[in-house]
Amino acid sequence: MINRMRYIAACSLPLFLISAFTVCAPASASSVQAAAPKLEQLTPLPLHDGMNSFNGPDGPFSVFQTWRDNGNAWGYHLYLLTNTVEGKTSAISVEARPRSSDTSLRDHLSDAPHTGEDALSTIQFARGLLDGKPSVLLFEAIRDPGEHPVPSPGPTVVYVYNLTTSDGTPG
Repeated sequence: MINRMRYIAACSLPLFLISAFTVCAPASASSVQAAAPKLEQLTPLPLHDGMNSFNGPDGPFSVFQTWRDNGNAWGYHLYLLTNTVEGKTSAISVEARPRSSDTSLRDHLSDAPHTGEDALSTIQFARGLLDGKPSVLLFEAIRDPGEHPVPSPGPTVVYVYNLTTSDGTPG
């Protein structure tokens, strides 16, 4: 039974643009969690609008992607992760980011592509090895231009999550 994306690492990068798939090697990051996991053989999982189904090491799961257009540069994608538990479709929760004021589990994700080349946040799913074990990973990259206009360079933090099997706790 799969029911959670668990936070595993974060790193800070001095990026101007967030590409569709940004990976940081702990050795090249300016600040990394103390016990950084080893990520290898990363392969992006391609998504299209609608339901995207995959087989992970712990069983099948799906990512529903949709676009929310608002008529200007602030449209965004929404992502809902699901799997089947005891014959029922169940949402896969995503743990809160470290040091977030809101510690509740997230039941959906969104990006902030702005015009695409100056994205404030991006989402990418991938397969790979996490400390030598086959894993499904979520990369969430967030760029902060601070007080400057959106196209300005700003530090980027990449949060990495691992799709895990239920540990029996709610959520």
